[in-house]
Amino acid sequence: MTNILSLSVIAYAKNDTKLFDYVADVDSIPELGSICEVNFNNRTSLAIVRKISTSTSFSDKLKPIERFIDLEPVPNYLLQLSDWLIEYYSATCRSVWQTILPSGIKQKSRPLKRADSKTNRAEEVMSLSVQQQKAVESILASSQPSLLFGVTGSGKTEVYINLIADALKNNRSTILLVPEIIMTPQMIEQLSKRFSKNLIITHSKLTAAQRKRAWLDCLSSDSPRVIIGPRSALFMPLRDLGLIIIDEEHEQSYKQEQSPRYHANYVAAELAKLTDSKLVLGSATPSLQSFWLTQQGRINLVRMPERVDKVDLPAVTIEDLSNKHEILNYNLITTMKRHLRNGKQVILFLNRRGSALALLCQSCGHSVHCPNCETSLTFHADSARLRCHYCGFAQLPPALCPHCEKDDLQYIGTGTKGIEEKIMKLFHDYTIERLDRDNSDLDHIEAVYSSMKSGETNILIGTQMVARGLDIDGVEFVGVLLADGMLNIPDFSASERTFQLLTQVAGRAGRKSSNGEAIIQTYLPSHPAIVDASHHNYEAFYKKELVIREKYGYPPFCYLAKLSYGHKISSIAQKTADELSRQIVRGPNVTVLGPVQNFIPRSGGKYWFQIILKAKNRSQLVKIAHDLKPGWTIDLDPINLI
Repeated sequence: MTNILSLSVIAYAKNDTKLFDYVADVDSIPELGSICEVNFNNRTSLAIVRKISTSTSFSDKLKPIERFIDLEPVPNYLLQLSDWLIEYYSATCRSVWQTILPSGIKQKSRPLKRADSKTNRAEEVMSLSVQQQKAVESILASSQPSLLFGVTGSGKTEVYINLIADALKNNRSTILLVPEIIMTPQMIEQLSKRFSKNLIITHSKLTAAQRKRAWLDCLSSDSPRVIIGPRSALFMPLRDLGLIIIDEEHEQSYKQEQSPRYHANYVAAELAKLTDSKLVLGSATPSLQSFWLTQQGRINLVRMPERVDKVDLPAVTIEDLSNKHEILNYNLITTMKRHLRNGKQVILFLNRRGSALALLCQSCGHSVHCPNCETSLTFHADSARLRCHYCGFAQLPPALCPHCEKDDLQYIGTGTKGIEEKIMKLFHDYTIERLDRDNSDLDHIEAVYSSMKSGETNILIGTQMVARGLDIDGVEFVGVLLADGMLNIPDFSASERTFQLLTQVAGRAGRKSSNGEAIIQTYLPSHPAIVDASHHNYEAFYKKELVIREKYGYPPFCYLAKLSYGHKISSIAQKTADELSRQIVRGPNVTVLGPVQNFIPRSGGKYWFQIILKAKNRSQLVKIAHDLKPGWTIDLDPINLI
């Protein structure tokens, strides 16, 4: 039987939803969503069946389908989601389907190995507090997406587990998103105990073959699955999806920085509509956008204002660093000693890696820069190298200043490695660990978590990796060594991100007792983000920040788009950006800012310029995106403008 099939061809790269017709000479009519191989532009490409015609009349110019891949068809909701992604984010067909399909799908794969489990504990009754039970009931009763707004230590994970168990009883699957799987070891441990027979864990440390096996397991399975993973887990091909949970929904890692530049929260909302699933956003510090939507009546607000067993939130002190020369000051050190003498554990947070922040010339004032990114290189003592934290460039420290050629270079500032060295000298009788991007392999993270849980490690030093996911009984003190780092970034979201991070990291203290304590060191002790974080007062911060957003025209009061163009010659990049800026029609509905040089002016060997667009109607930004010339990239709904 000969059929005419309209296909989404994955090699196709233009910004529209055009389908291509091919001839299929097969015994039976293929299903929509079937995966096949076709000849496209004289090369073999994957394609997805989107439309079928059984007409026997067709042009001789139509090419035949080369072969069908022996797999179950992609679920219809993923076909619909792909169309939405292409349109909503002005993305290419190719980028969307490369995001949805795992690499190597044409090759045969071994079955997914599962952890042995003699019992299925999904049916077990969980003991919930009154607060947790009310949260579960509110979420299940609501026809809207729900924002689970629970303070740190309020037991949101137990609510998630109860909701997942309910979905499994109804034979429906769950997707649980976490910012980064390696940073949530305790949640994984809890869910593995409860749902081991149904559980599939995905993360960035898996090989391509492992990710493909997990994807194919979902595609072929008739039983419900519980998927835990980062934002890409949204594209697992589940047969009967019933629940989507986004833990720490405010986290920036839910935004993809490569095409399609989607945000997991928005994709999850569309996915929930397509599958009639419950959507739950969970956070102790919700994104301003999500909380604003609850105030507009578009999201069901579920509050959990108390910690489990009504344990008090930690007492937070703001320490003014003005006129102080040491980042490890007297109050911080004495407070650490007091908690350690009582047999408790300490977390020190500094959002900077490395041993020193820069190598600075005392004669001319220039620091040693990356040749690719033009950002200051950070010194790492363990490797005796200067490293770029953007592109990975590394070099030995020069003997002379590259700018003035004088022998007057000095290391300034400090990062987590430098703090580790100082703490080891001050607290040499205690066990000290460090956790940051320089030592973030899965084995090390698991070892650190295990040693913290057992009490073997007394002091943990780290960056944002210690600010979430750690629920350690023995941690009673958290020290934020410098709270100003993100406040100094020129971006509309800087205050929001600072408040969230400080609240989250302080919330690691005293989760099992009311003796929790935190010190926030800062040069800006009166900044609202710092003051409100010290009082655990989200809504006070929200009201202040919302006034600023409305005054200056930032989300949620408008839509944003960030247009970027790069060229190896700076003047050409600037000229191209100037030309586009003049061509964009300005008016009451579209505001054009720039062009300006990017915050990081040079990366990947190119100089970058950007234009920021503001609009009341998002469709206007999508139209501009569709009309962009080659070489430009556009980020619709960016979470930052740097």
